[in-house]
Amino acid sequence: MELTLQNVGIINKTTIELNGLTVICGSNNSGKSTAGKALYAAIESLCNLEEKLHNELVLNYRRALMSVSRILDLTSVNKYVDFNRLDEEYHKNFSLLAVGVLSFRKMPEYDNIVEAYISLKEAVEILSPQLLFDFATKRKSDLPKKFFSFLDNFNESKEKALSFLGGLNKYYYNANIHDFSEKSVAALFSIEFDGQVFPVNKKTKERKSTVVISKNGEKGCTLSIYEKKDITAVVNERKTFLNNAIYIDDPYALDRLARVDEYSYIYRSSQDDYSHFGKLSRLLMKKNSSLIESSINKENYNSIVSKLSDVIPGTLSIRDSGIYYEETNREPLKVQNLATGSKMFSIIKNLLEKGEINFDTMLILDEPEAHLHPEWQNVFAEIIILIVKEFNAHVLLTTHSPNFLMAIEAYSKKYGISEKSNYYMAKRNNDGNTVDYICVNDSLSMIYSSFTQPLVEVKQLKDN
Repeated sequence: MELTLQNVGIINKTTIELNGLTVICGSNNSGKSTAGKALYAAIESLCNLEEKLHNELVLNYRRALMSVSRILDLTSVNKYVDFNRLDEEYHKNFSLLAVGVLSFRKMPEYDNIVEAYISLKEAVEILSPQLLFDFATKRKSDLPKKFFSFLDNFNESKEKALSFLGGLNKYYYNANIHDFSEKSVAALFSIEFDGQVFPVNKKTKERKSTVVISKNGEKGCTLSIYEKKDITAVVNERKTFLNNAIYIDDPYALDRLARVDEYSYIYRSSQDDYSHFGKLSRLLMKKNSSLIESSINKENYNSIVSKLSDVIPGTLSIRDSGIYYEETNREPLKVQNLATGSKMFSIIKNLLEKGEINFDTMLILDEPEAHLHPEWQNVFAEIIILIVKEFNAHVLLTTHSPNFLMAIEAYSKKYGISEKSNYYMAKRNNDGNTVDYICVNDSLSMIYSSFTQPLVEVKQLKDN
């Protein structure tokens, strides 16, 4: 599989082969993270589109329900109207509208979210001042003036609610996967790059970035991302050849994990779930696999986990009070207090135990050795190589460490995956503003030399 990037951030035009293990080296600000983010965004934005579209509509439906509930303001009169009787005789959504922001607790499950949206519209259309009056829980003489004032203004509120829902018709009645895929690509690239996907070189006239994923000459996806007023995307093909991408660039991700507030999904952006941190959070917070899946996973990764357990023998557990690292004969330790290097090992171990890393996975690791002692760098390098060998997974990693690179090279030879290993080095172009990546499989000495030069310079300074 190949990844081609053109005019993406600092990257001019480069093609990187992704066939097992891919290592990118280069100085700071040479686009290494850019390549990883672009690869992650291309794969993740086009995976499981039907499911994502459904989830997007479900989230929108819940927000719409909250908005309509606020417009109608039925909560102000729910103690005067028997909404449960209304539900029984007319429609099941009246009581949902009446309890307002708490309505998600009673929200029914819909296999067809369009059906749920139509049901909500029908409920609003049926409601009328007369219907509310007919189902009042008190005699007319006992009803307060504010109730009658509410009825006098209800039709105006109803028109506002129907107008609001009418604006959503096109999304529910004409949901199109291709249109959604382009919105998905634009949104995720915008999140991953914080809106700055485009060439850093001001002399580049065309504000367009291109990402292509291909395999054996077959183009799987071609993404053209344009900068106008907002980021837009054109997707010519949608096949990414893989259905899972995981990007890990920060072991402190464990510290930021928290129990999700029960109302938070109403207000957050759905795309946040698919950002690299959002996705990693969901995977780490997920419950463990079934017994059968766990047994299969253990058979597949037993040798890897045993090596991981030599470094980090405990496991992560999720409690109401937070996330803990638990080890036999030791007090549970909050992950915030776990050593930084141990956090990276814990993340990988957790993902392996849950079966999230497999043949269909692109695992992207941005300088994973940064917080590791050279001894643990060697162990981590061996684990990465075993993941590629045992699971046929794909790994793209960036590094600044000569020790880590040497360990990667040595273990790839030991475990016989040298032919599935590719090494790239950033080369700055003559314009001084852009880089390309050159394959150095046959000349790794170029990378080692770039690592050694700063050491030579500082040694000379020390000697002098």
